[in-house]
Amino acid sequence: HEAFFPIYHPPSSPLQPSSSISSLNPSSSQPPSPVSTYIMVSGVPINPAVIEKYNEISKRTCGAMILSLAKPNNDEVIVDQAFPPTTPDSDPEDIWKKILEQVPDEDCRYIIVDFKVKTTPTVSQEKVTLVYWAPETAPSRSKMIYAATKEHISSSLNGVQKSVQCNDADEISYAAI
Repeated sequence: HEAFFPIYHPPSSPLQPSSSISSLNPSSSQPPSPVSTYIMVSGVPINPAVIEKYNEISKRTCGAMILSLAKPNNDEVIVDQAFPPTTPDSDPEDIWKKILEQVPDEDCRYIIVDFKVKTTPTVSQEKVTLVYWAPETAPSRSKMIYAATKEHISSSLNGVQKSVQCNDADEISYAAI
């Protein structure tokens, strides 16, 4: 689940290789060549229960789930809470408010939801949506880990139709999403 991307600095670049970036030949006294300089892109492993619960959302036997990183080491994406599927007479805005009541104001989370939007009074459209909640008040380290793991989650959950990043209450409102 880890990926490496080369970082190329042209010979005239004022940037020097960082000692924290590994070279393919660490015993060499010369700076690493552009081809041998890599940076790792994070991808925290996803607990199998996340995939199982996502499949339930896809089959409409689960309505939504909130995901977080397992504490204390932030070493795995886990299901924090799952929500039942909506019924035909459910108000999507009320359901969204209930989900948001479970999302912390001071830390990041992912929300996977079968988001129902009424396009007309009698017609609604559903899209499986990944919401990345990263409030401005969240710790910087948390925001970095969650941001680096977001793409891994999105690519692991086949069928996510929409992805949204929200940083404040206005952006995570039902109307904005």
